[in-house]
Amino acid sequence: MGTYRNRWGIEIRICCASCQYKDYDKKTGERICTLTQRQVERQELCEEWHLSQGLEMAGSGGGEVKSKEHLREKFLECIISTKEKEMKNENNSKSDSTTDGDGGALAGGLQG
Repeated sequence: MGTYRNRWGIEIRICCASCQYKDYDKKTGERICTLTQRQVERQELCEEWHLSQGLEMAGSGGGEVKSKEHLREKFLECIISTKEKEMKNENNSKSDSTTDGDGGALAGGLQG
């Protein structure tokens, strides 16, 4: 597998993962080629390879590099948010199972 150096000197591997024709099937998450409409592996390479626009711009100075600490904080925020949503869904599902269709307590349910 070869490499390509963009105009800002960034070295990029020549493979499906860096190709402008790479896309993903929204239902399966599989990588597909928009030219051939077939499933491909990330390291595959064909004669139609063309550097993606995003990678062509890599090194141009338009992006922002995040610190490891910033990325760690964002990751933890995402984990906490996901756990909170899961707990809320769990609590909603439990409360739904303890009431009948009229909102009253089911037989054997909580009594006040």
